Amino acid sequence: MATKQKTEKVVVMSKISQDHYQELLGLLSKSTNHSMSALIRQILSNRPIKCRTHDQTYERVLEGMHAIHMEIQEIGVNVDQMVHGFLVNHDTPRNRKMARRLEGMVKEALVKLEVLEKVVQGHFRK
Repeated sequence: MATKQKTEKVVVMSKISQDHYQELLGLLSKSTNHSMSALIRQILSNRPIKCRTHDQTYERVLEGMHAIHMEIQEIGVNVDQMVHGFLVNHDTPRNRKMARRLEGMVKEALVKLEVLEKVVQGHFRK
């Protein structure tokens, strides 16, 4: 059975200027490393440093789409409640009133879906 060879670790200390330290802090905030030590080890061993980037191009569009989605979901819940009430109650005048309200909600949902479709078509064309 093969045994692992233990590598002896050595502590290395160095002094750097404030400018270099700020540069390292900036690099650390963008990199995937969790500590300054890990970042410096990566630099010293000439390994590539992976940086995280956040593309904010579509962030507002996606927030708008999410808001429209939530509104459509609310309308769907209200429609479900009204259909349940429609099926439970056998009162004809009340059912007519509920049917009119239900029709209005469905029209509102269709308008929201059209708005969502326009947003998607406007920003995510190929």
